[in-house]
Amino acid sequence: FESDEKPAGSGIPPTESRLESRVVAPEQYPRIWIERHIPAESRHTAMREVFAGRSPAFDRAFEALRARRRAPEITGWDGLVGGSRISNLLPDFVPVTDLEEYAKCPFNYLLHRLLKTEPWEEPEAVIEPPPQLIGTLIHRVLKKFYEQAKNEHRIPLTGEHLDWAKAVLAQTLRGELRRSAALQPAPGAVWSVTANALETRLTTLAHRLCADDTRFQVIELEKEFAKRIAFEMDDGRFVLPLRGRIDRLDKPASEDAVRIVDYKTGTHVQTPGKFNGGTNLQLPIYLQASLDDPAITDPEACSALYLQIDPYGAVKKFELTGGQLNARCLELGALVKALAEGINRGLFPPLPYSVNLCSTCSSHQACDLFSRAKCSGRLGDDPLLEPIRSAREIE
Repeated sequence: FESDEKPAGSGIPPTESRLESRVVAPEQYPRIWIERHIPAESRHTAMREVFAGRSPAFDRAFEALRARRRAPEITGWDGLVGGSRISNLLPDFVPVTDLEEYAKCPFNYLLHRLLKTEPWEEPEAVIEPPPQLIGTLIHRVLKKFYEQAKNEHRIPLTGEHLDWAKAVLAQTLRGELRRSAALQPAPGAVWSVTANALETRLTTLAHRLCADDTRFQVIELEKEFAKRIAFEMDDGRFVLPLRGRIDRLDKPASEDAVRIVDYKTGTHVQTPGKFNGGTNLQLPIYLQASLDDPAITDPEACSALYLQIDPYGAVKKFELTGGQLNARCLELGALVKALAEGINRGLFPPLPYSVNLCSTCSSHQACDLFSRAKCSGRLGDDPLLEPIRSAREIE
């Protein structure tokens, strides 16, 4: 396989473009393609099958790549799966996070939500608990903290509760850490560092809660909803069955309104007032669902906020008010309708909302660079992609 390793000539290294072609052209450079796309434990078998010419599975993969690159139009190989083969791809109640995932990349949505694929990951040493585990852990700690605060009649929180709050958060954290450590094996020193960092974050949070939440009663924790939500449109209303889970639902002491609180534990939080083509719908839809409650008599006084507890210990709030949502209700309705239509029509091309999403995408092994470029070039004028184009125009 010398030709698969070196270019023709006397020791001249391949150019960057030639190296790139090796990765994306399996027919010419099958060895490089296999190393890039096949899990380590299966590579040896794949090499033997491919070079022996008896690999039906890889023959189909290569056929898909050829079809993606040779057809000038967007086809089923590029993620268009509509037509008579399908009827309704939307579940009975659509998770709000599904709409966001479709808006970020329809092709990734197809793989994860509809085909239920899972990315392969090479085994590696555990250096620190994954961010998803840390986020789940903080959510559990805060749920138990507020349950205890309600049982002991310490709601609303005030400055007098600060020492109690810090002690309860620390105690609850230690219990949840023991549970998480059993599920995620890692060296003891790793969990020790993690515990210290999390206790610092929760101590900062306790100060903020006892200072800012003095006029709010906690109504429900991790409230799940599944309901038909009506969105205002220029030509009437669009109704879509949606479901989701609200981390915390508060009620101001002197107002007929509600406040939705959603915890975020990462370093980046999107501004709630911006829809960003549908990638930031969680708070607007949660607030819209709450405003449908007939008990709410003052929608303008309602609000929804992201409470960010970032890895560096800072606590920040990003709020969306009922008035702000009402001012953009027609745009929200048009955006939700466009995303729902895109899913129902079977439109799942590899069109990431931002190229930055590709660097962390778990579906990159199944995504073809040429297909992505072709679909991107046709997004502006292809009538097939109109729902996706309409959604992306709403910022």
